[in-house]
Amino acid sequence: MLLKSDRVKIINFTPEMAENLFLNSQDNDMKRFLADEVYENTAQAESVINKIIDFYNSAEGPFVYAVINENNENIGHIEAGKIKDGYEVGYHIAEKYTGKGYATEAVKLFLPVIMDKINKQRKEYLNWDQYFMGVAKLSAL
Repeated sequence: MLLKSDRVKIINFTPEMAENLFLNSQDNDMKRFLADEVYENTAQAESVINKIIDFYNSAEGPFVYAVINENNENIGHIEAGKIKDGYEVGYHIAEKYTGKGYATEAVKLFLPVIMDKINKQRKEYLNWDQYFMGVAKLSAL
């Protein structure tokens, strides 16, 4: 996947991104909200990336992609994962990059494309949970 705006790119993870994934997983927001995505070291992050890569060709995912800023820095990730009644879209932007509109821009790029990928109809709506990580549930009308 390659999605691009003026400030954000959404791309497939590669094993070379393991160090960034590890470092991004160490911030306080990750520890607070996504504790299962906090990695002990770069090797563990690389193992997770290899699993992520395996899912890119699957029908149901989860589909997890790197978010890159205009300076070509890996600043987080965005994902769509299957849940009981549809799919859930979530993201994490590293602490030092939050509050700059990167997450909003990434979600706007990601949603139309991922909805097509998971074969959802355009009649869907977002039901945003009201907590920091900005998780969205895609539900049919």
